[in-house]
Amino acid sequence: APMGFVFATWIVDWAGGQVYSTLILTMASGFAVVAATRWFHLNSKDFPIDWMAARWLAPYLLGIALCSYLGNFGEGAIFSGIGPFSNVLIGANGVLPEWLDLVVLTALAVGVFMFAVRTRLTDDEVQAQVQDMYFDETSDL
Repeated sequence: APMGFVFATWIVDWAGGQVYSTLILTMASGFAVVAATRWFHLNSKDFPIDWMAARWLAPYLLGIALCSYLGNFGEGAIFSGIGPFSNVLIGANGVLPEWLDLVVLTALAVGVFMFAVRTRLTDDEVQAQVQDMYFDETSDL
């Protein structure tokens, strides 16, 4: 699993700043939908969100963004060439040599993976949340 996470991190970096910017905007849109659903009580079963278990996500996404910006893959960004946004979110500045980019990303991925595993929800917590969300009190998983 750690090796797969490293390879997935490399693939995201190799896709370039434009793809990464699009992924970040898509994730932000998803978070906005979740927030709106909770704010307007659109789900009859309001699920708990344990942000402490997801605290690995911010350093991971910021680390990839920095490597994408300083790295060598995928010039441009989602707003590249559009009026006042023509210089926004530009990546692939070539500051980090390719080999160093991969070393930094590998260290980031392994460190974040270990941190995420250490701070994850326990199996019992996940089981309880699934039970609360999808099954009534009388059914059994």
